[in-house]
Amino acid sequence: MNHFFVINPHSFKKAAGKLVSVLSEIDNCFTGKNKAEYKVYLSRYSRDAIAVVFRYIMEAGGDPVRVYAIGGDGILFDCLNGMAHFPNAELTCVPYGNANDFVRAFGEGATNKFRDIMSLTKGTPHAVDIISSGSNFAMQELNIGLIGQTIINAKSMFPKIPISLLRKNTGAAYSICTLTALFNKDFGKQQYTVAIDGEELSGNFMNIHVANVACNGGSQTPSPYAMPNSGLLEVIITDTKSRLKAATVISDYSKGKFEKYDFFIHRKCKKLNVGSDSFLKVEKDGEGFLAQDINIEILPGHVQFVAPSDMEFADFSNKAYNKKKGGES
Repeated sequence: MNHFFVINPHSFKKAAGKLVSVLSEIDNCFTGKNKAEYKVYLSRYSRDAIAVVFRYIMEAGGDPVRVYAIGGDGILFDCLNGMAHFPNAELTCVPYGNANDFVRAFGEGATNKFRDIMSLTKGTPHAVDIISSGSNFAMQELNIGLIGQTIINAKSMFPKIPISLLRKNTGAAYSICTLTALFNKDFGKQQYTVAIDGEELSGNFMNIHVANVACNGGSQTPSPYAMPNSGLLEVIITDTKSRLKAATVISDYSKGKFEKYDFFIHRKCKKLNVGSDSFLKVEKDGEGFLAQDINIEILPGHVQFVAPSDMEFADFSNKAYNKKKGGES
């Protein structure tokens, strides 16, 4: 097995000593002849690691490769898009980002367990679903509309927030960015056409959320029914033109209580297409994109994702609002 450690050094910007400790921990996992089995790469900028991971796996000549994304959701996105085409490659994550949403899908305490690099070198591969859209893949989610605008806001606002404060309040920080997007004077005028497994919908939707995991933003669970091994996408469309109404339900929505409100459209599907007469603002696993038309589908069990041997995906459906019971579950 070849082990390729891809590090986002920006995740350790305020903790250089921790990066040195991580590098030492990696080296201690390999002794003697095994030293030749691993390599470390420090990513230089967003998307840099995609080609590097692709090239490393190609050069392995079909030998098994385990790719370790060390940092946040951004470096996980890059590593996924570098390895997703290769059947001989596995993926895992050592979480040091602000949100670490895919790791959080394994439940409480997962972040610390995934930071044990030795356990990941001996970990268990899980066949996980990924989202395919255009020329990219995503592990966690895809948003079109409000959240896409939110990510644009976050990219400009987050660098101004002290990293120690951001790590403790990631959910609140994203909520502020969302409110800022919500009351942007140019927001909310765009018309969408959506086809969900053949069902046609159209309208001036506020947001289209496509989820593979329940978790979002470091502390939120907006899609509590989503499971990354279900073979299905969870789609929540916000169908309200009232900015005030949307603003008042952000807290409930972020906690998975969307079923309390009749203006959320919920579907499970394998494929959907979203189009518009102007550019779509798209967010994929925290990365921002523009698109005119986008095809989205789930690729069931497409990637082998390695977790510590005692871990399985957590069920977050208990956080949802169950209308049949008439209240919160």
